[in-house]
Parts: sequence; C-alpha cells; structure tokens
Amino acid sequence: MEFKQLDTYEVNSFEEMKVMSNPVRLTILNLFSDRQPRTNKQIAVELESHPANMHYHVKELARVGLLKLVDKKEVKGITEKYYLPVAKNIKLSWNKENDNKKTRIAKKQLRNAISELYLNDYWKANQRFAGTNSKNLKDIKEKIVDGAMTLHLTDEESEELVKELVALQKKWMERGKERDGTKEWKVFWTRFPSEKGEN
Repeated sequence: MEFKQLDTYEVNSFEEMKVMSNPVRLTILNLFSDRQPRTNKQIAVELESHPANMHYHVKELARVGLLKLVDKKEVKGITEKYYLPVAKNIKLSWNKENDNKKTRIAKKQLRNAISELYLNDYWKANQRFAGTNSKNLKDIKEKIVDGAMTLHLTDEESEELVKELVALQKKWMERGKERDGTKEWKVFWTRFPSEKGEN
C-alpha cells in the first residue's frame, strides 16, 4: 500500500475543522511527530486509553482524510491497520468565501483545542526538566524559553505587532522544516486584550 506523506496540508473545510477541534484527535495527530505508522491499539496504549475509545477518533480523522491508512498486517487472524497523518505539518487555513457563523464557531473551537495542546506540552516539558540540581536548572534555561508582557497599544500598533509576529512565524516555518540534524521544538504565541483593554 503506497502512500507519500505531504510536507504540509492546510485544513480549510468546516468538516475537517469540526473533526480536529476535539482535543483527543489533536493529541492523536501529535503522536506522529516521529513519522512512525501506528495502529489504533498502539495509539490507545500511548495515550493510556481504551482501544474502543480511540477507534472512534481514529475513524473520524480517517473519514475526513487527516489520517491515511498506509499498511495492513494479518496477526493471528486479526487485520492490523497502520495509519499516518496526511502530512508532516497540518496547519489551519480558511477560505473567506466559506466564512459564516457555523464555520467561525468551528474555527474558534479548533484554535482553543490547539492552544490547550500546546499549553499541555509546555507543562509536560517543564515537568521533564524540573529538578533541584544545577544541571537540571541549566537545562530548563537552555531548552525552555518563555516570556510574558503587558503592552499599552493603539489599535494600529496592535495590528502592527501581529503583522511582525506573523512574518516572523512565516520565516521560521520555512526555515524550520524537518531535515537531518534537526529536532522538534514547540513555539506558541498569542495576543489578546486584557479585561481592562475591553472597556
């Protein structure tokens, strides 16, 4: 069963967004960063869940084409199905022609699920490097970089900030493609109005 994984795939349909907005399904897709095909059972073991629960989520991801069946093996009379994501990188896109209330809700739910996934990964990384000895503290400073700030900006300045961040993101998305000698790093940014900023 021949399958060539794409480098990048853009999610731009309502049905894809609806399926992906479930945090469990995002976590499933996230498992494949090592590019190794997995069966439903293997996914369930890694996520410490029951195979029957995972089967539904895997089936939904496959239904909309985000997971692809890449191999089948007969083991003791049982057919094991191996899956891979449609692409190494799956990113959110949106066609403005399809913009309506229903699709905006789906997009918001997906963004929330993605944010939750990145925050969970961030806390897990902190836990991995947490410790009391100086070596672990040095590891944290070298491997986990974060920052937070509160800014007072005009609407125009706020949009200028976003444009600069998007340009920076685009630059490193192009430069940071998977190749020999690299490893995976997670980068997450956001901008939102404070409660005071909404008044």
